[in-house]
Amino acid sequence: MSRNGRPSADHELRALAARFAHWRRTRAVPHERIPAVLWEQAAALSTILPLSRVAQTLRLSRGALKAHRATHENARSPEAPPAARGFVEVTGSPAWLGLSSGVEVEVTRPDGTQMRIHYREATPPLAPLVRGFLGEA
Repeated sequence: MSRNGRPSADHELRALAARFAHWRRTRAVPHERIPAVLWEQAAALSTILPLSRVAQTLRLSRGALKAHRATHENARSPEAPPAARGFVEVTGSPAWLGLSSGVEVEVTRPDGTQMRIHYREATPPLAPLVRGFLGEA
């Protein structure tokens, strides 16, 4: 267990570091701005874990992270939906397989981008498509 009693926060920090590393490897322009969704996640983690640790792990400026954390704390509202926790695979029950009209699946990324899939196959390979859309491939 971590010192702050939040082992999931340590795991989330490692996962976010991997997302930052992926973004840094695949960005189109060397000095491209960090996407807002990554900043939001970093700011949220810096409210749970020490700011200096989050900044060092994610290779961010402490001052910039502190500014984003202040913006994040001001923008938070009590009605805000919880942050997405990653990919959740849902397996179909036998009742779903008999639908003749098909099934519609809608996925929304944290940045608001949506993908809607309508299919009639009994078990299409949706998991790789959704993971790719969410950037978890």
